[in-house]
Formats: sequence, structure tokens, C-alpha cells
Amino acid sequence: MLPAAIASPFLAGLADRYSRKLVMVVTDAIRAALMIAAAVTIWQGWSAYVVYVIVALSTVAGTAFRPAQAALLPHLARNPAELTAANVASSTLEAVGAFIGPALGGILLAVTNIETVFAVNAVSFVWSALLVFAVRSGSEKPHEKEVGDHSHGGGVGAGFRALFASADLLVLTGLYTAQTLVAGALNVLVVVTALALLDVDSSGVGYLNAALGVGGLVGGFVALVLATRGRLAADFGIGIALFGITLALIGITSSVAVALLALALIGLANSIVDINALTIMQRAVPDEVLARVLGVLEGILIGSIGVGGLLAPLLIHVAGIRWALILTGFLLPVLALAATRRLLSIDRRTSAPAHSDLLRGIELLAPLPLATLEALAGSLSELSVAGRRRNRSRGRGG
Repeated sequence: MLPAAIASPFLAGLADRYSRKLVMVVTDAIRAALMIAAAVTIWQGWSAYVVYVIVALSTVAGTAFRPAQAALLPHLARNPAELTAANVASSTLEAVGAFIGPALGGILLAVTNIETVFAVNAVSFVWSALLVFAVRSGSEKPHEKEVGDHSHGGGVGAGFRALFASADLLVLTGLYTAQTLVAGALNVLVVVTALALLDVDSSGVGYLNAALGVGGLVGGFVALVLATRGRLAADFGIGIALFGITLALIGITSSVAVALLALALIGLANSIVDINALTIMQRAVPDEVLARVLGVLEGILIGSIGVGGLLAPLLIHVAGIRWALILTGFLLPVLALAATRRLLSIDRRTSAPAHSDLLRGIELLAPLPLATLEALAGSLSELSVAGRRRNRSRGRGG
């Protein structure tokens, strides 16, 4: 994951320079080829280290896909509700895939062999490429001005500048990073909690992870319902706080039943955080640098997950598993409470401008991307004209 964290801001910039649809298709093609290479390596009995390098390269190549996908969605959505729904669908399908993928891989491995599993995985990337290729994205084109900027200090630096130039985005990124740091630690904590604190066997780890996954699936639908309130940033903060409080609750109670419920709530909160953060970014960041900003964000998040996983054993060694859960858990609600005022102001600034629906109803403007349409709506000003009286005057003059 370390090479992926470093490469993400650079590879994501391709989606601002070239067609985002093309970037996704090429990424899938590269990963399919790498999986075939891994299958051949195993089939020929070559070194396992070659396979490790291939898998790492596949992970690095994959960092270009999600920023391109997220940057393309605003061009396909017709209104803010559709954009949120698209993010919910994407997040939910990803969560389902995270469960079904390993299960299918295990079944396939039981009846075939390792190289066949890699080959089938290659087919899945080809399938993805075909699905993306079928997407109609006529309004999404490369940003020609930005292509020229790459030779004058643009490129990945523009993503960092856009992110760090906005206090709103900095607060959002800081909270999101803290949450993924704790999520990275949770990957370790959930195993130690099951074995050392709750005193269950290894199958108990599976049940705890299953509760986490079920909560994640439910969280997508909860996020969709909450989005109707138009308080994405506030709900993002609530998700951050809920994630931490329920984690601390596991350490306080040391109960298996409470742990299962708490992990389900953590999964739910995690989905709300992911979906709302992405939707806010898509609406707050200028389209010409959106993929690069998302690439920078993804690199930060991947790195924080890794750091959280490294810090968890140290914290357990120093404070014990119970206090490790409590301390990491209460960190998040404290940070969310401190950022409450900023989150509320983000909601005020990222809400859909008045008359957005009016512009969408104009046939000439209907094909425009959501971000462009909202920018136009935000620049509108109302002007009252005494039209009927003026027309009468003109009639008498004629």
C-alpha cells in the first residue's frame, strides 16, 4: 500500500489531463494484463517475489481508477440527489464486492488452482473495462487548458494547492484522515479484541468483521436518506463521532453482544463518512483539478490506514487493548466537536444555488455537467422588469 499512497496523487492527475473514461478503461486493461502475468508466473513455477511485485504494481495502477470514476460522476448526474445516489451505489457495490470477492476466490481456489484464480481476476478487470467503455459521457472531455498547464508547474502540484488553499477542504481532509487512521488501527484492534478482550476463538473474528460489513451495507442507504436534508458536512461529522464513540464502547463494556452491535454501527458510520466526504469534494472542488485533488486525498487516506495499522500494536503494548479502544475511539468525537462550526459553514457554502433546477429545465443548458450548472446558477442575480407597462408604452409610440 505504501507505493500506492505515493503514486496516487501523480496517477490521478491523468484523469484531469485526459478523458476520465479513457483513464478508467486503460487502468482496467493494465491490471488485467498484470493478473495474466501473475497467473503465468505461478503456472511456470517462477519466484513468488515476482508475483508480489506484480500485485503491488496492480495496486499502484488501481489508484488512477477511483479518482477518475469520482471525477466523472458529476458529469453523469443531473442533480445533487443523483450525485449522492451514485456515490451510495458505488460505495455499496464496493462493500458487496469486498465480501463476495474473497468468498468466490476461496471457492474457486478449492476446485481449481492459484493460477486460475488470478486468470479469473483478469477477466473481472476486462469486464469492468467493457462496462466503463459503454458509459455515455459526451460532456466529459479533456481539459485542454490544463494540459498546457502541466508544462508550467501544473500537474500534481495543482491538486495539492487546491486542497491546501481551502480551509473547508483542509478541515474535511483532516477529519477524514483521523477517521481512516483509526480505521487502520481497527484492522488490528478487532483481532486482538476478539482473542484477548472478548475471549472468543478465531471464528469470532469472522463474526465481528461480518458485523462491520453488514453495517457498511446499511450505511449506504442511511446516507442516501440523510442526504435529503442537505446537510452533508454535518452528517459527515456525526458519522466521524459515531465511529469513535461506538469503538470506545467496545473497550468500556467488553461484551460480545455490544461489540457486534458497535461494529455494525462503525460500519454504518464509515459508509456515511466515505459517501458524504466524496460528495462534498465533488461539489466543492473545481472540475479541472477534481481528479488531482481526489488523488491527493486518496494517497493521504491510504497512508493513514497504513500508519494506523502500525501504531495499533504499539498502543496496545503501552496501554492495553481496553484503553487502546477507548483512547482511539474518543479521539474522533473530540475532533468532530471541535470542527462543528466549520462543518455547518461548509453545508451553507456547498448547498445547491437557487435556480439550479430552473437552469436544468432550459433545453440549451440541460447537457451541462452538474458542477458547471451550479456555477452558472451561483452567478445569477434576480432582476425585476415592468415588462407589461413598457410594452404598452411602445405600442402607443408606434
